[in-house]
Amino acid sequence: MKLPNGFGSVTKLSGNRRRPFIARKLLGYKGNGQQYYKAIGYYETYADAILALKNYNGSNDIKPLKTFSSVYNEWLSIHSLEVGASAIESYKTSYKHLSQIAGKAINAISYTDLQNIIDRMRSNSLSYASCKKVRSLLNMVFNHAIINGLIEKSYSQYLKLGRNIPVKPHKPFSRQKINRLWNLNTFAAQTVLILLYTGMRCSEMLSLTHADVNLKSRYFIVRQSKTEAGRNRIIPIHDRILPFVENFRQITSTHLIEYNNHPLTYAQYAEIFSKVMHMINAKKHTTHDCRHTVASLLDAAGANPASVRSILGHKNGDITLRVYTHKSLRELRKAINLLK
Repeated sequence: MKLPNGFGSVTKLSGNRRRPFIARKLLGYKGNGQQYYKAIGYYETYADAILALKNYNGSNDIKPLKTFSSVYNEWLSIHSLEVGASAIESYKTSYKHLSQIAGKAINAISYTDLQNIIDRMRSNSLSYASCKKVRSLLNMVFNHAIINGLIEKSYSQYLKLGRNIPVKPHKPFSRQKINRLWNLNTFAAQTVLILLYTGMRCSEMLSLTHADVNLKSRYFIVRQSKTEAGRNRIIPIHDRILPFVENFRQITSTHLIEYNNHPLTYAQYAEIFSKVMHMINAKKHTTHDCRHTVASLLDAAGANPASVRSILGHKNGDITLRVYTHKSLRELRKAINLLK
């Protein structure tokens, strides 16, 4: 945060000091042009030093310092209008790892403060993905602070997460396990089959509203996704899952997947998914394995790569494909129907 002219300055001194922040006022210039200052005092935190300058000046011309917690809550109240419930739940989970900086002034948080959080997460055996979500949250909150003039720079983009070692490597469902799902003939099993015949992320499926399901032309519109490439994409409804998609559409109130007329959160659906996996003897599978299964089966069946990327919501790496290739619903349906 830039301080008003003539207000004074705060500098953090090097070394291991109990009171590393010095507040001082510029008094003038020596004959050789060198500046000379008056030290107001030494303080444990940046916020304490600013307060000392404020008291020294008898001034109220500087905005009150905001803590990281207050900036986070301000950002979340705005950002939550643009994302689904599962995304908000993910942000809140990541925020729990930031308790040690929650009460600090946003402009007093150092790179070391942030890197210590990541290092502690890794030492506690938390996954690379969890650390990446925390870094992403920090990026968004600090960017919000920069836009609103609370700070001038952010250190979060420089955080080191370490090596990405998969905790649970994704494994496709076998044909036998998929057949067991069909034999269950339950609501829970049918939701898993939707994942296995669309390639949607779990959060994408849970965010589907009635308006996102076109039964006449038989396709879904995925409007909410974790990536830009995944938003507003069309996925044809496979013939095998069409009957229970039609049934869900009739018995639910606002969303395609509901329980007691209420949309499901990711945590709630994870319990449902876990019970289904137990019933088909597939306890080690995750919801993301469904997406991995679709990608693997379509690749094995020789599906058009551009169609597969469009269905899964993957960004095209080739500029020609990205700009000039627009897959029609017919081509997408041809690809999705390769799933048996």
